[in-house]
Amino acid sequence: MSNASNGLHINKQRWKIFLALMVLIVIAVSLLLANSFVSKIAEREKSKATQWVESIKKKGELVQLSNAIFSELKRSNSRIKLLVFGQGKLEAHLRKISAENNLSKSIKFCGFLYDLDNYFSHFDLVVHCAVREGLGVSLLKAAAVGVPIAAFRVGGIPEVVHHKETGLLSELGDKESLQKNIEYFIVNKKFRLTCSINAKEWIKNQFSIDEMIDKHTKLYENLI
Repeated sequence: MSNASNGLHINKQRWKIFLALMVLIVIAVSLLLANSFVSKIAEREKSKATQWVESIKKKGELVQLSNAIFSELKRSNSRIKLLVFGQGKLEAHLRKISAENNLSKSIKFCGFLYDLDNYFSHFDLVVHCAVREGLGVSLLKAAAVGVPIAAFRVGGIPEVVHHKETGLLSELGDKESLQKNIEYFIVNKKFRLTCSINAKEWIKNQFSIDEMIDKHTKLYENLI
């Protein structure tokens, strides 16, 4: 019995050691996985922060670009006015630049408006300098009332602004091209009117109730 008891005691000790080792292994694996998970989260957050910084940098460059273009346009077209819609962290900086260049009387900051649709029909031109864009709902609204558009060729903008038909496009960051396109609209009233007519016609053909029903019906039929 003594030998049996000793054997049982030894087995229990072995099991205790084995379980302790297993616990240590589980803890080690958990720590490794946790560190890996934390590292991935850190990298993801770092990537987001980098993108945010780049976005702010691009917006800052956009402020400088808009100011430079308008300042030069103002010299040869003293009657032009610039209405700036929207709000953001760079608004104060843009106001400061406007004041420093004696453009306060020519530039009006309108803030964020929920009824922007009511203003579009009074514009001669919409300049959309976004460096990123999906479809561009504001551009669709401008086109619907026949306002030509000057913009960068990014994201979904070319789907709305058809170059030389409903507006003029420039490559991203090409200040000279964007400025020339704006000037072309200013001095070529006939072309501006042609783009206006084309834009309204395109919206009518692509986004009428009948057209939307037909497109959705075909989409559902294809899915079935």
